[in-house]
Amino acid sequence: MRKFNNGFTLAEVLITLLIIGVISSIVIPGLINNTQKAEYQTAWAKAFSDISNAHKMIKIDNSIPYSSYPLFFPDIEKHLSYTKKCTNASSEGCWHKINEWKTFGDIKVNQTMDYNGYILNNGMLIGFSPMSYYLYASSPLIGTDIGMLAFIDVNGFKKPNKVGVDIFAVEILGNRVVCEGSPNSLYDLATNSGQYCDKNNTQTFKEFGAGCSLKALMKQDY
Repeated sequence: MRKFNNGFTLAEVLITLLIIGVISSIVIPGLINNTQKAEYQTAWAKAFSDISNAHKMIKIDNSIPYSSYPLFFPDIEKHLSYTKKCTNASSEGCWHKINEWKTFGDIKVNQTMDYNGYILNNGMLIGFSPMSYYLYASSPLIGTDIGMLAFIDVNGFKKPNKVGVDIFAVEILGNRVVCEGSPNSLYDLATNSGQYCDKNNTQTFKEFGAGCSLKALMKQDY
């Protein structure tokens, strides 16, 4: 009587494993990227909420608007939980050095964060710059406010260190906190053909990616 073998041959097993390997190599990186993106966006939403709440507390104390930049930092520090403070964020180790972080277009940023910076207890980095660095003094966006622009790396010094991916930006003004990319923000997505959240932009300045902050906050695809 003839016997039938219902098992798999070695060749069949190897072919099956090969197919699984090919599919995994295609699917798994995308799943990992999506998971990381969601984690960065969640962390950014938390950071934006914390800054907004700190701003509300400062307003309650009647500390704003400010007449000079140095007056801002003692107040914001009351509402930041940090392990390190720097008066020059990049050179003192609270922010990335020149060319050690990237724009959304994956171009090395040729700028430093040379104003106050902090390493927060949760590992995030935050660096501040006066908005007057980016605007004419008479700009309607700033008015009489002593405004600050804050960049936040929600992933600390870990890679990718890329604006619009794990680095986001927010304006802190006398009467409001504004997520970059919002209407009438410095890097409004509605201006300049959306170049502030454009992967094809080859500029080397940190603002090219700042506009993605709004999309990340809204958990939109970009």
